[in-house]
Amino acid sequence: RELYERGLNLATGLIALGVEARDHIGLLADNRLEWIVADAAVQLCGAADVPRGTDITEAEIRYILEHADARVTFVENAATLEKLRRSGIEGLRYVIVMDPAFPGADDALRLADVEAQGKALRDAGDRRAEERTAGIRPGDRFTLIYTSGTTGTPKGVQLTHANMVSQIRNLPIELHGGDRALSVLPISHSYARVF
Repeated sequence: RELYERGLNLATGLIALGVEARDHIGLLADNRLEWIVADAAVQLCGAADVPRGTDITEAEIRYILEHADARVTFVENAATLEKLRRSGIEGLRYVIVMDPAFPGADDALRLADVEAQGKALRDAGDRRAEERTAGIRPGDRFTLIYTSGTTGTPKGVQLTHANMVSQIRNLPIELHGGDRALSVLPISHSYARVF
């Protein structure tokens, strides 16, 4: 429930920044709680994320985010923000830093601040995120995952909401509340996300 509420708050903050349904939003981070919250927010505002780990190169950042036409991007921390700055990418409207210890910068917002703004809007009656969620269609993009580029230019693999739901319905194991799991996959991996 807490994840859903935080996701709705952050989604509302993203909508307030101008994120439209079906936009692509970059997500450059490794496994962490804020990754899960940001992913939930992207889905709840009707957008699709473009995830990659922090091991991404500056050239890959530029290629992937420009190819995906991402106008908003989450980054894990100050080091990833600096890598993004050096990439020379053009067209970003907002960069949102996940790390709670990030002090802020002229060219980057703090995730906690965007989430707080969204919470204030929701507390005042804003329900745009819930309306966006209700408008998601099975064929809408859920995510755009780029290949590693080991065989050439990275290619964007488009997965829809229907793709993800199909995978969940066909999990070969049963999951129950309170179960624990260990995964060695990065959370951006399609199997980790289905799980």
